[in-house]
Amino acid sequence: MLRMKQKLIIGLTIFLLLFLAIGLNGMDFKVNEFRKLLSDFQAEKDPVFDLDRNYCTVLRVETDVKNDLELSQKVYKKIVVKPGVYYFYISSRENQITFKAPNYNSHTVNVPKNGLSMGTVYYIRLESIEERVVVEALKTEPKVEIKEEPKQISQETKQTQIKQGIEFQLEQCFYAGDAITVVLNVTNQKEDREITLYDRYEKNYIRIIDEKGMEYRSPIFKFGTHSGDKYSNGIKKVTIVGNVKTKLVYNFKKINTKPKIVKRMDILLFIPELNSCFVLQFRDVKINY
Repeated sequence: MLRMKQKLIIGLTIFLLLFLAIGLNGMDFKVNEFRKLLSDFQAEKDPVFDLDRNYCTVLRVETDVKNDLELSQKVYKKIVVKPGVYYFYISSRENQITFKAPNYNSHTVNVPKNGLSMGTVYYIRLESIEERVVVEALKTEPKVEIKEEPKQISQETKQTQIKQGIEFQLEQCFYAGDAITVVLNVTNQKEDREITLYDRYEKNYIRIIDEKGMEYRSPIFKFGTHSGDKYSNGIKKVTIVGNVKTKLVYNFKKINTKPKIVKRMDILLFIPELNSCFVLQFRDVKINY
């Protein structure tokens, strides 16, 4: 009987020492997944610039860590979607990401091999190692694989305009927050050449007009890795390679009326070799919510 009591006391002592060790040293993180999330348009719906006026990379972090999660790197914007789900806006020039939380040891991971892309969302699955051990010891649960469903593109949205051998295919138009975002694919059907995408040229502007006649101008926009706005008057002299598709995104902000249709959208295309500016028009574009 005495021996059993001694064994019980020794067992409890070891357990308490382990518990204190975890408490003093802190728990650890583990990154199980780090990849591009092409189905998430958060970076385009709510774009943010870094100090160099480049579009931020957005990290979508999902974690079982119950404490508030932070990064050591400069964060330009942080959004808590719900407990355990965050968006962090950081510079695309970062080479490493360091996670921090109360009672946890900081954990640093390298970004993907080719670096981070501007205006792109990356998915990170971050798990608590000690938390996982405790949970699995008490209860075994099947592992659930998290999958993001790609956004459905309305066929009513797709339209195509071709000017001087340059194809503009309208892919998406959606409303989020206080902004309408329009996404197009641009393909040069001829040899390599330069184009300029102006915000305004003479009496013409990039603009959208909704079904109530409300007109909105001066969007923030991005073409490939280039960005522009009304202050820079667009994106100037960009080389487009023959038969290469490049994404063009316009983000019109401060729209609180929640329109249903873009009755007309004007885009300005300037071709330096022709010294001519062309106005492309898209009409009756459904706005998705």
